[in-house]
Amino acid sequence: METNARNNISNFVASIPAKFKVELGKIRDWEGVSIGQHKDLIWLKGLSEEQMEHQLLVTIPGVERFTLSQNKLFPLGSLLPSQILPSVLWTPIERAFQLSLPKFNHNFFGNYGDLEIKIVPSIEEQDPMALICEIQNFEKYIYKAPEIRLSNLKWCLLNNESVFILGHPIVPIPGRTYWLSNDHLIPVGFQFNYQSLEDEIQKKLNPNNQDFLLWTENSRFIEISKEKLEQLSISSYRQTWYDLLKRQKVK
Repeated sequence: METNARNNISNFVASIPAKFKVELGKIRDWEGVSIGQHKDLIWLKGLSEEQMEHQLLVTIPGVERFTLSQNKLFPLGSLLPSQILPSVLWTPIERAFQLSLPKFNHNFFGNYGDLEIKIVPSIEEQDPMALICEIQNFEKYIYKAPEIRLSNLKWCLLNNESVFILGHPIVPIPGRTYWLSNDHLIPVGFQFNYQSLEDEIQKKLNPNNQDFLLWTENSRFIEISKEKLEQLSISSYRQTWYDLLKRQKVK
């Protein structure tokens, strides 16, 4: 056992190449862990024995794990030291990797540490789960589509010109398609530039999971309330359109 339980001092240390710093975002909630940088390496200390074997750590590219004794670093499982722990400025990992999002302008991400988070092109294959289309094309389709084809779909009116449709398989209407990850709806062919931070973005922007976050290619988003979505049918379309016309007359 390499941890002094009485004094709660961990003798486990790890290092990763600085170019993979973003990967540490997925362990930013590990209590008691601190990080520091020396040259081109990020060092971690305060790791528990369990954390040293955790998949989130061992799968980081270039990670090296050590036990620490009298400031000497012993590669995990080795009885011979390989180097001295460099002198670095230690910072708690949760403080070093804070996700900062503007409180009043939710159209922009902000920064995660010194990493700007964006929507970027992706080469991965993605299964469309949502569609935005023009209302004229939408109307033509639903009046011809069999009822069973609409049964797995939900929808809402975004504005007087556009319709949002959610469900699989997606309807064959010209428009912009989106794939679903958590509650993020991202344009097909795109992804977050740092996918490991996706859960953290979700917690910050949609903590109660009440909305879908519909992202654009320029890294802006709109919120679509899950409660606003209705079962897609000819009757629900007619009722929504009737209610819209009624509100316009009142105005």
